[in-house]
Amino acid sequence: MQTAEIIANVAARTVTIERSLIELNFGSFEGRPVRELMMQHGASNAQGLVDMLPADSEPWADVASRALRSIGQWLDRHPQDEILFVCHDAVMQSMAQTLTGQFFKNGHGKPFRFVRTTDVWTVEAV
Repeated sequence: MQTAEIIANVAARTVTIERSLIELNFGSFEGRPVRELMMQHGASNAQGLVDMLPADSEPWADVASRALRSIGQWLDRHPQDEILFVCHDAVMQSMAQTLTGQFFKNGHGKPFRFVRTTDVWTVEAV
């Protein structure tokens, strides 16, 4: 929310909270630092994080499904508008994996966009 508010203030725009773009529910891992969890479980990349999620967490595929559905609805309702979606890394990575088949290198606070050319999606830095 803080990142969206900072951007909105600079761009003189309003923030709308979209519940479908909230972070992954990490279940029993909720509130624990991701890096610490990855080290404890021997995970060294995004796929390792997905593989170690506890049984009581939100299913990974469900995160991408809800986020992509929400974004699609926004774009359908506002086809001519310029919309910026701000959300946490797990949500973005789940969408990237679904759309492109892979995770991407995401620098903290670095904007990017999903681009579709014919049948292929890519992730580009902005």
